[in-house]
Amino acid sequence: MSAMLEVKGLRILARVRNREIPLVRGLDFELPEAGTLGLVGESGSGKTVICLALLGLLPRKQIRVEAEVLRFAGHDLLRLSPSAWRRLRGRDIAMVFQDPMTSLNPLMRCGEQVAEVIRVHQGKDRKQARLIALELLEQMGLPETERRYRQYPFELSGGMRQRVMIAAALSCRPKLLIADEPTTALDVTLQAQILELIRQRRSRDGMALLLITHDLAVARENVEKLLVLYAGGAVEKGEAARVLEAPRHPYTMGLLQSLPPWSGRMHRLLAIEGVVPHPADSVPGCRFHPRCAFAGERCRREVPEWVGVSGRVSACHFADQLSAPEGRR
Repeated sequence: MSAMLEVKGLRILARVRNREIPLVRGLDFELPEAGTLGLVGESGSGKTVICLALLGLLPRKQIRVEAEVLRFAGHDLLRLSPSAWRRLRGRDIAMVFQDPMTSLNPLMRCGEQVAEVIRVHQGKDRKQARLIALELLEQMGLPETERRYRQYPFELSGGMRQRVMIAAALSCRPKLLIADEPTTALDVTLQAQILELIRQRRSRDGMALLLITHDLAVARENVEKLLVLYAGGAVEKGEAARVLEAPRHPYTMGLLQSLPPWSGRMHRLLAIEGVVPHPADSVPGCRFHPRCAFAGERCRREVPEWVGVSGRVSACHFADQLSAPEGRR
């Protein structure tokens, strides 16, 4: 399949007190048409800022985005004019934000927020947009759809607000849906329902999905490819099943050891010692080495190259020597 989204050498730098601090450091990935890719990592690893860059939503005065290639469906995203961005966002690329309470307009009725997207990008009149919005909200499983249409965000539960966000994002059948922690703070039942809604629309419309999550179980069930991020850079990438069943980077192994195993067998849950380095901190060699149990002198001196191991690649000097953590095999 051809690559719909191409990212090569992506760097995102924040301007702070006459200096530039790297938030994302030379990231490469591709997403084919109708494909799925997950971005996983701790808070502060750069997941959300990457997606905001793909939508052109980062403030240009404070943040600089550069890349060798940053292309979506033939569009060079680094060269788009503001008017071209407005046409692209919502119609071809849509995003479900992490917190619908802060993403939805609190002064606008929920249904009208969905209908507005339809009017702007599909050119429908108010009556047509309202009918389409009602149908979408019903498809999202909202009870008493007419009533929910007229309510404000604060009158709905978290799960209902998230459904409104998804309805707005899917209203124009985008080529790419970016979902930023779409099930955060929801109970397990609602989480499963929302992910199933996204899967159904993907199957129907052939939409690609870029899923941002810290939940490895969610990533395992919903994406084909996985990109593991640490401190603004990628440390492991490849087929999601292979990466999660037999990781070849100590950071990925640490993430998995902090969670119950897929098999259901119990084992001791372990935390990764230390903290993620601040983006402004200079860490020689591998940026993970201060927290890594396998680190040696070479790790402190040399930035690791990508090493290919059975369906995935890992940025670790010892990738071909590591095995899956106990309890994950």
